[in-house]
Amino acid sequence: MKMDAMQPTEGNFVWSEADRLVNFAAANNMEVRGHTLLWHSQVPDWFFTDPNDASKPATREQLLKRMKTHIQTIVSRYKGKVHTWDVVNEVISDGGGLRDQASNSKWRDIIGDVDGDGDDSDYIELAFRYAREADPDVVLVINDYGIEGSVSKMNDMVKLVEKLLAKGTPIDAIGFQMHVSMYGPDVKQIREAFNRAVALGVHIQVTELDMSIYSGNSEQEKPVTDEMMLEQAYRYRALFDLFKEFDDRGVMDSVTLWGLADDGTWLDDFPVKGRKDAPLLFDRKLKAKPAYWALVDPASLPVYRNEWTAAQSKVSLPDRKGQEDTLWGAVKAQPFSHVIEGTAGTTGEVKTVWDGKKLNLRIEAKDATRLKGDQVEVFISPEDQAASKKNNTPKDGQYVFHRDGGKGKGKDQKLYQVKENKTGYIVYASLPFSSADLTEGKVLSLDFRITDKQPTGKTSIIVWNDTNNQQPQKKESRGKLKLGPALKQVKVSYGTPVVDGKEDKVWKKAVTITTDVKVAGNAGAKAKAKLLWDEKYLYVLADVKDPLLSKKSANAHEQDSIELFVDLNKNQTSNYEDDDAQYRVNFDNEVSFGGNARKELFKSSARLTKDGYVIEAAIPLENVSSKQSKWIGFDLQVNDDGAGDGKRSSVFMWSDPSGNSYRDTSGFGSLLLVKK
Repeated sequence: MKMDAMQPTEGNFVWSEADRLVNFAAANNMEVRGHTLLWHSQVPDWFFTDPNDASKPATREQLLKRMKTHIQTIVSRYKGKVHTWDVVNEVISDGGGLRDQASNSKWRDIIGDVDGDGDDSDYIELAFRYAREADPDVVLVINDYGIEGSVSKMNDMVKLVEKLLAKGTPIDAIGFQMHVSMYGPDVKQIREAFNRAVALGVHIQVTELDMSIYSGNSEQEKPVTDEMMLEQAYRYRALFDLFKEFDDRGVMDSVTLWGLADDGTWLDDFPVKGRKDAPLLFDRKLKAKPAYWALVDPASLPVYRNEWTAAQSKVSLPDRKGQEDTLWGAVKAQPFSHVIEGTAGTTGEVKTVWDGKKLNLRIEAKDATRLKGDQVEVFISPEDQAASKKNNTPKDGQYVFHRDGGKGKGKDQKLYQVKENKTGYIVYASLPFSSADLTEGKVLSLDFRITDKQPTGKTSIIVWNDTNNQQPQKKESRGKLKLGPALKQVKVSYGTPVVDGKEDKVWKKAVTITTDVKVAGNAGAKAKAKLLWDEKYLYVLADVKDPLLSKKSANAHEQDSIELFVDLNKNQTSNYEDDDAQYRVNFDNEVSFGGNARKELFKSSARLTKDGYVIEAAIPLENVSSKQSKWIGFDLQVNDDGAGDGKRSSVFMWSDPSGNSYRDTSGFGSLLLVKK
């Protein structure tokens, strides 16, 4: 139903294939989504050219007439037969704002501002009006990709729809294509995007759902394993739990998958040529995958054991005034929302650190109604129970924290506290363990269950891992919590140095960090770096010890250089969001960038020393005030061509040992930008 298929030449509508599909749907009690009436791609060339001289562009009047004829002819033919139309598709540019000729769309450039109000989104408004005139009852959708994972693109969509609705444009729903991966965006971020759409007063649809098994374009083809497919199944289930949550609110219209089986996916050979993918519910032999059973009969699946790493650090229960320990701001949250009883809506989020004697938990429950019976349960025990000579946890490893428990009673007062907030409540717990069980590298079996008593008398229950709800009896169905290394976090003082490669006096009050975490190579260049900040910049002064300097490689990342990574909103996601950036500076002060770097604002200076080089850099900040403290994600990497042969021999970091910092922010360290 795309434009080149429906009207390959002007006035010549081809109905055979579309009729066949619509008639098949009618005969089999199925509904049809029409895709799409207007798009920047697959538009026949004649649409944008003068009818009398193909070397000239069409005029505004000619294009509007053609657009109206195309839309109303098709929508009128299928009136009452097509349930939903994607009226306009992919009108938001990846670079920001509406697509124009520079981003492969001629609609905006030719039609422009028709009504003279200073806005050039009129072609979108008119497309919706033409469709509504042709079928007053059909659902009309504005559809786009990436808006569930890109904050800036969602910002543009919200601004556009808000503006169009204010002009009376008949938009019924926003379509989220949802070409996602197994690794991102996370459910929390997608929920936030859905909520922003619903707040406009429109419904939402998931229109092109599939789930790549790859984390990015640089990942090479890998074998499809049973464990991978089970992990994918639980990711699909988490998404459908989210969809059900919005369906229960009456605002989720439909979910459409972008294909039936892995043998017919558009992701084969795209975006990596020659790479096969496995994103759908049926495999290449048309056999139902675990992802299918996760949606239709989840109890038939084995429980997938989620794995999570806790950092080592000391943290306190809230003080007498109820103020929580500032350190929790440096800890990555683990969201969960698997519904095993009742309806969707309640969600949980957990942070945890360990200190050698205790496992400390911050469990936030989104539950707006405070009722007797609201509670959080924690199920925990050493993974290797036999090796534990002394275990301070309860016999079954079960703790129950009641919402109305306040600061606890008696012995519980030192065990947990409860704090109410605007959206629910937070449980702070400090669980005792033997020192033998709390050492780096040890693994604990762990699960969480939140019970939400509702005003209707019903109960909703969500869990983190055991979707069969067999705790505390079935310990093997809990998730795994690995006790990791020390939490990388520092406080950064306020100060504004001159970015000239020299150490100003203001640097004397700066905190120092060291790149002592090995990513690759057993030995090589390392750095000590000082950090400062002001309202505009995060400043870094890195002193790199590297006796042999080389930039022989044509690849910037293989040259002797430092890399600076920032996650300004500290979402710690497995993929780069709009605020996440990578800045690279070599010893000759040649810069290169990754992620969403603000190249025009970045500043740097380089100076050679007797045993290496110094880089001073200013990384742009956003929405930071000197009057309040703020956590951001940060990491520092040193690349070393140790032999001077154009090959990178070692990589050392401040925090993240994964080697994925260029695409994944979850391993960054944390900076607390403290007040003046």
